Amino acid sequence: MPHLHIKTAISAEKALAYLDSNPQTPSFDMIVIEERLPRCYNNARVAPTKSNCTALLSGSQLLNRIHQLEQHNLSSLEKNTEKKKHDTLVIGMSAYINEDGIKLKAAGADLLWNKPPPTMDMCLCNEILHTILEKRGKI
Repeated sequence: MPHLHIKTAISAEKALAYLDSNPQTPSFDMIVIEERLPRCYNNARVAPTKSNCTALLSGSQLLNRIHQLEQHNLSSLEKNTEKKKHDTLVIGMSAYINEDGIKLKAAGADLLWNKPPPTMDMCLCNEILHTILEKRGKI
């Protein structure tokens, strides 16, 4: 789909590095974030294992840091322009959603998905669209 721009990060640190280095990048419409993110000390082409990965930031901690960055960038933006905050839909994901969902919701996740993620059907598309519109005050 040509109208989509997708950005991925292999770790919380890589995601933060991208956001720190691109403060003028428009906000994302949607972020899907895994609670149990590995930090890998190897080449990205090698599958993470317990011996080469340790968790420095969880998905919920990353989400809190993203919100801090957004607030800082919004404050800077408001000083220079009349732009308003762009509300991003945040989907928290975990194989242990019953355990991790509480942390993800507390960090600002709008929706929670178990792993593997649900099939993208009309019902899910409608739920995503409704949540985005509701969050942006359009309904």
